[in-house]
Amino acid sequence: PPPQIRPEDVSRGLLSMINRGLLPEHVDLTPALVRVPAPALQAPAKIHPHEEQFSKHAGPAYTSPFGFSAATLKLDLLTGVGESLKARREREAEEEEEARVRGALQAAQAAIVDPSEALGTGDLGAGPGV
Repeated sequence: PPPQIRPEDVSRGLLSMINRGLLPEHVDLTPALVRVPAPALQAPAKIHPHEEQFSKHAGPAYTSPFGFSAATLKLDLLTGVGESLKARREREAEEEEEARVRGALQAAQAAIVDPSEALGTGDLGAGPGV
């Protein structure tokens, strides 16, 4: 019997199934490749005259609905507007270190025992801090 084809096998593609022997080599795969509508259409390419191939266009490539030309738009991504990613990571690392040290100090303070309480010689009626 032919091997079972699982959804994982299908997701790997037809060529993978043929190479692994799940599909025989003589099987016609045309029905599996036909889609309606087709993902790509074949058409002849428009060939422009040589004089027009390198000419500058009269208008901008795209004008947004807001009225500016995207062809003249300059993205200045190197200018520092705010905190850089490196500075933010360094600041967050410092904050984490401070929080860790603060937590260690609080744990150490909680572990400190008053000698009178440890020996049981303190005032029995008085509560802590009184």
